[in-house]
Amino acid sequence: MKSKKSGFTIIELLVAVGVTALLVSLMLGIVVNITGGWNRSSGSLESGNQARVVLDQLTSDLQASIIRNDSNVWMAAARNSRSSQWVDPANGGAVVPNIPTATTPMPPLESYAFGPSGVWFQFFSTVPGSNEAGDLTTLSAPRAVAYQIIRMPVVNGSSEIRYQLFRSEVLPNLTFTAGYDLTAAAYTGGDADNNGPGSLRTPSRDNIIANNVVDFGVRILDATGAIIFPRNSADNLYLATSGAPAMPDAVEIFVRILSGEGAQLLAVRENPPAGYTPPAEPSWADIVQAHSRVYTRRVDLKSKGL
Repeated sequence: MKSKKSGFTIIELLVAVGVTALLVSLMLGIVVNITGGWNRSSGSLESGNQARVVLDQLTSDLQASIIRNDSNVWMAAARNSRSSQWVDPANGGAVVPNIPTATTPMPPLESYAFGPSGVWFQFFSTVPGSNEAGDLTTLSAPRAVAYQIIRMPVVNGSSEIRYQLFRSEVLPNLTFTAGYDLTAAAYTGGDADNNGPGSLRTPSRDNIIANNVVDFGVRILDATGAIIFPRNSADNLYLATSGAPAMPDAVEIFVRILSGEGAQLLAVRENPPAGYTPPAEPSWADIVQAHSRVYTRRVDLKSKGL
């Protein structure tokens, strides 16, 4: 008696292949969603940690700021003219988002954009130290400090360029020699020299405080809560002296930090590989707004005892 062998029909094979493909597609979609969620969560966590470092350090510096009631400039905020990256060609060349004109109620700080160059923020502060004998870097004494964004290679000689926030400070003895006026030539010099006054403008690579900071700025308020700086998009310089319209009473800090994915996308757009031309969309502003987060904090300046 012959044995009867049977196999799969073509229809059965097609059904099996279809079910397998459907399961693979479902699993792939789940994996992609999980990976995307993980990347977004880790990017948000990384950005939040960097923002916390920046805001905590600035808070500490500002709370110990030295307010001088003379004609010297003890606090300065300088903003470069707005970069073309923030211009939206599809909206008649409007800047998005713009710095609103000071109004009541005050616009939220999150709606500001100080530009890719941000604000060069300088003031005098007493940095906490250990007062170790002979070590001027740990001496708790008045010194000039500055914060600014610089777009530069991640390491020397690298083609990978990132937006980085620097915090530079001048050693107490050099601050005393240069004087307590931020408009003095020593502070506006071009070269860093062993934490000398010129480092306020050109800090060393050791002074990086955060990476992928694509926008940084401050909003300065007087005792009535009115905006001193910036009052509008054309207000690019603030110098605090006794003769200023009003003494600053509070400083609101603004920092926009890109996620790692956003930093990569922006790097490709700004420095495309050889032979590659980035498409018109997404634009610089689209990438920044989609892959960054704004962090803010208000710091009150205590000019007198409680």
